[in-house]
Amino acid sequence: MERSLSIYARDASRKNAAQAVGALLDHGIKSNQVTYVVAVDLRKEGLSFGEVRALLFKYWPEEISDRQSGLRSPPARSL
Repeated sequence: MERSLSIYARDASRKNAAQAVGALLDHGIKSNQVTYVVAVDLRKEGLSFGEVRALLFKYWPEEISDRQSGLRSPPARSL
């Protein structure tokens, strides 16, 4: 399951970064792996680290905040 989510994130992020993150959230997906895959692909699309972080923070504020504080994010909800 996690592998297919990664493929989905990669394909979607190539088309439109914001839509990719939004689509993942619409499906209730919040996992470190998907966040990482989206971030890596956004970097490949030419966004700076700051731009990637700002975009992820816009859609995943609690996860980005948890990482800064050293806390782990809650597990992803099942579909």
